[in-house]
Amino acid sequence: MEGYFYYDASDTASADNTGTVIVSGSGMRFKRIYSGEVNVRWFGAKGDGVADDRAAIQAAIDSLKALHTNRTAEGGGVVYMPKGRYRVTDTIYLDKFIKLRGDLARGGFYFDRSAQTASGTVIYADFADADKICIDASGFIASNNQRVEPKQVVWTSSIDNFEISSLHGVCVEDLVVFTDRTVYCGIRFCGTPNSKMINVHSKGFEVGILFNTGWGCRFEDLFINAKYHGFAAINSAIGCSVINPYIDTTEYTGSGTIPESRIPPYVYSWSEGSPDENPAGLKSRRVCIYNSYCDSITYTSPIAEGADIGLVAYNSTATLLGAHIEQLTLYAIFAVTSTIKSINMRVFLPNKPLVYSGANAKIDIEHVDGTFGSYFAFVSEWSFFNHVSGMLSDNTLFSPYVTYRNKAKNATVNDIYIDPDGGDDARLGFSGNNAVKTLNAAVNRIDKNRKNVMWIKGGSVAGAEQFHSRIEHAEVEIKSYGTGKGTLKSKLVGINNGLTVVNSRLTITGVDIDVEAGSNDGTYRSMLYVAGSCEINLAEAIVALNQSTALMQPLYGNSAFVTATYKNCDFRNPGGGGTLGGSVWNNDGKVVVSDASFGNTVAGSLAANLYEAPVFSVIQTTL
Repeated sequence: MEGYFYYDASDTASADNTGTVIVSGSGMRFKRIYSGEVNVRWFGAKGDGVADDRAAIQAAIDSLKALHTNRTAEGGGVVYMPKGRYRVTDTIYLDKFIKLRGDLARGGFYFDRSAQTASGTVIYADFADADKICIDASGFIASNNQRVEPKQVVWTSSIDNFEISSLHGVCVEDLVVFTDRTVYCGIRFCGTPNSKMINVHSKGFEVGILFNTGWGCRFEDLFINAKYHGFAAINSAIGCSVINPYIDTTEYTGSGTIPESRIPPYVYSWSEGSPDENPAGLKSRRVCIYNSYCDSITYTSPIAEGADIGLVAYNSTATLLGAHIEQLTLYAIFAVTSTIKSINMRVFLPNKPLVYSGANAKIDIEHVDGTFGSYFAFVSEWSFFNHVSGMLSDNTLFSPYVTYRNKAKNATVNDIYIDPDGGDDARLGFSGNNAVKTLNAAVNRIDKNRKNVMWIKGGSVAGAEQFHSRIEHAEVEIKSYGTGKGTLKSKLVGINNGLTVVNSRLTITGVDIDVEAGSNDGTYRSMLYVAGSCEINLAEAIVALNQSTALMQPLYGNSAFVTATYKNCDFRNPGGGGTLGGSVWNNDGKVVVSDASFGNTVAGSLAANLYEAPVFSVIQTTL
């Protein structure tokens, strides 16, 4: 046996562990002289890929536990596994303050499964029992002093009430766990506060890494090739960080979904078949990152691919920072009763939706780039809040800011697209492929907190319906997208139509305006119905004021102070009698227009700087 030992005459009780304590035939205790790490080779581990090294590895771990029968004493230390392939036929159990460290200094995550050329420390799970875990850091059940079962789901209350012991300070570092058999889980941390997992590769397991109950934990530089779930955080995983993980489920070689008998036991299956909570069949889908009943987990620079869904969240709070998601069959994010914040996400999901927002979900996505089919696959009527900003997808021309509540009954979009011919007002309108149909739906979605741009499809005519909705306390620019110029028409849907503007700034650029007469009494005969303090700017527009119509007039019963500019606009007045500012019925209301300017050759009578009268018309002659 390698190493140096000394005889401890005072010790008559220690058991022979074959590594650090040797008991002679006469009962003498010889103890290894060492400092720092405990090497599994001292305990007989071969690392040749043939011998069953489980007992030797467990003996090395147990030598550091120093736990009494009542399991109250603290142990701890580092167990070192040199380069090699360690075949194990049963679970390796860790305990509190135990660090299991391998050797991946050479080759990193280059994966070679043979013992002779293994690039580092590889633990091969050669299990006959499919429901086992390769490395398990789980506590003991107080009532029977047995380990938590492999498929038992633990809740924080069991830890807090001392029904199950917790394992503080566990660490797994610099090793690979691998199987080519059917095995439930690669590594489980269960009831492990303030623990770490660093530079670990899990390959071939149904669940790559399972984190069940713990707080203040850190997972860093993970590389996971799983069958069904890559990284699963369940039941009170609180205040933890997962940094730089690569996760896929490409180890599944079957077809279709997860077999019913192999669905992980923690999977949320309530309301199966309800589109507001859990679509039919979702529990059998492969998932890169699975969260259930967790709070304040941060995923930094995760890469998720080769699955059905990138991130699933039930009753959880999670943050994604710099995520890269691609090659999925369903969604990047699925959430129910959860709050998800994503910043700087990159996705490549051609023809696939980005988000499924179920009941009580709150989704906040800030800056996302890539290729995908649509932003939302589904939004529950009971979804609290869905927000997308800084959009840089190739499906959009610009960057929409989206707030979506209650199936578009209250939706806010910064860049909103209007397609009167092919649009649908049930959509959000944040791209040409997702355009709304009417100007009314677009106005309903503007955000009062920032500048909004409405894009009218070139060559189409969009209508405004008075009193249905209004631009109020907002800044809005209306422009054209696609080929040609879009047109705003004030009497497209029915009579007495127009766009109401209250205490707002409205700029119309490269969009023509067509105003038709409304009711015979003259009450409504304008494109813009203004109130309060407004700024109206027109540029590069043909303005057709048909018969005795007006570009703007005071909203019924209100007055307005308007600063207006007209740059390179062509004013036309078929039939005569049109005005830039018009009166309201029964002399009720007034318009004040200051600093009216023109960038073309309109008659000088239009260029007066100030107009103010109870009943107001800028000009009453044919333009």
